[in-house]
Amino acid sequence: MQNRLSTITKRITSFIISLLLIVSISPGLTSAQSFDFSPSFEDTEGHWAEDTIYVMYRRGVITELEPERFAPDRPITRLDFTEWVMRAMGEQPLDDPDLDFTDLHAIPEEARGDVARAVEKGLIAGFPDGRFDPEGTLTRAQMATILGRSLMELGVPAQSRWFQPFFDRDEIPDWALPAAAAVTERLVVGRPTPLGFEFAPGEAITRAEAATMLERFIPKYIELGGIALEPDPGIVPPDQFLIGGWYLGRDEHRGHSYQTVDRHGSRINLVMMGSYALSFHDDGYVISGGYDSDFLFDWSANRRDRAVLARITNDAFCRETASKIIHSEQHTQRALDVLQKILDRGYDGLDINFENVDPADRDALTRFMQQVYRRFGNDYLITMAVPAKVADNPNHGWSGAFDYRALAPNVDYLIPMAYDEHWSTARPGPVASIPWVERIINYTVSVVPREKILLGAPFYGYDWEDNDEPNRATGLRWPTALDRAREHGAGIHWDEVNQTPFFRYTNAEGTDRVVYFENERSLKARMQLVRDYGLAGVAFWRFGQEEDNAWRVIRDVLD
Repeated sequence: MQNRLSTITKRITSFIISLLLIVSISPGLTSAQSFDFSPSFEDTEGHWAEDTIYVMYRRGVITELEPERFAPDRPITRLDFTEWVMRAMGEQPLDDPDLDFTDLHAIPEEARGDVARAVEKGLIAGFPDGRFDPEGTLTRAQMATILGRSLMELGVPAQSRWFQPFFDRDEIPDWALPAAAAVTERLVVGRPTPLGFEFAPGEAITRAEAATMLERFIPKYIELGGIALEPDPGIVPPDQFLIGGWYLGRDEHRGHSYQTVDRHGSRINLVMMGSYALSFHDDGYVISGGYDSDFLFDWSANRRDRAVLARITNDAFCRETASKIIHSEQHTQRALDVLQKILDRGYDGLDINFENVDPADRDALTRFMQQVYRRFGNDYLITMAVPAKVADNPNHGWSGAFDYRALAPNVDYLIPMAYDEHWSTARPGPVASIPWVERIINYTVSVVPREKILLGAPFYGYDWEDNDEPNRATGLRWPTALDRAREHGAGIHWDEVNQTPFFRYTNAEGTDRVVYFENERSLKARMQLVRDYGLAGVAFWRFGQEEDNAWRVIRDVLD
């Protein structure tokens, strides 16, 4: 199936940003910053509100008109806007809606709870003849009144003087006075004409305009104290799964990352490159490692659906280094200045990959990420790779410092590294069994919005001595594991419980060995979890460790 993903949207996961509150709705003006990607709508590509439509659709606030069509320039109906504004406010439908509209039969049963809630809150009412008129168009005055009433509940005044700038103010009906509250907060602005700005109270609002008004409304509603609940997180549209991964260059020994992006870059959206390691020094911070890639920068610049992030680590995953960076305000500010210099090289964002952080530094790590996001989040994409966990144990030596729930608001994507279930010095076993990965996903979605989760997934395996004791394993690329099995005439078996391939062989020294790795079958099961749980996508460790046919599996499941 052809992939319809065309652009990555910056800040897809958050509404609490400044969203052009003072500009009018007009072609060419959108609220997205960068990394924008559109939904799978055949009629929104190139539209002035393309980015806004996708953001709002991805968050589950607005809905399509029909499969693959949004109809951005079609007037919005009273019913659609009622449902949209209820979702934007985080309001739950009434379980037993009691509506007495004369045309109740024209309101679908599944929408009556939203209508009843809006009526209960006094945001919308029927006409004098008793009709609700669900398919009737919504005018600018009606839309502004609904938003204004919501703001008035939070203390925004509705004074008619706010209508004075409009030359057609005498045409604004008395019942629309609450609309002045929306005008006060610049959610509704005038349309420029040769005579000046007009309110145009009787003109219909298009679906694109309605989406844009709600995008402006949500952060203001939250700012004023409204309780906007998270929309249903399970609404990832089909064919919009992001594919990301870590890139370690052209070096064959490092995993053929270049070849992967060169061959399969049309299906890749995010590349985490580096790594840049922050080290503490008496004179400040120094950067070890890290490199730039003109190839990747060109790759990213050629399409709007691609981003190259600089991977940032604490040098050698040193616990003391991480602690110094995140505990001292002076050291934190130095680190942020270094990150700015890295971004200035041409990167689209940062992938923070601190590891081995002391559990006692849990709150300090969250504060550090708050500062990273506050400084860079408006202009750059921010991801964070975190140790996988199936439950939150703040005292756990490896994962305790990572408070998923607290970190989520400070990143665009959180990446639980769901691999190394059995690591290079553990006893033999699957690198990432499917039951274990599903437990990780179940925990993560309980504390992080699904649309913020990229599942970390492996492209590699390990070769251990075949016993039940911990021993040092050798890491293997997927193709290398297959070559080793062929070399020793070993049959590849399938662990049905863990949904993982493995094989056994005896090496030249007479030592029995066992290899657990990945293949098409285990990859398919993993990608199916991404789809079934409605996650944002997947991030692979690392590009270049896979067989070429892995990309056929990825396309078959996620496209």
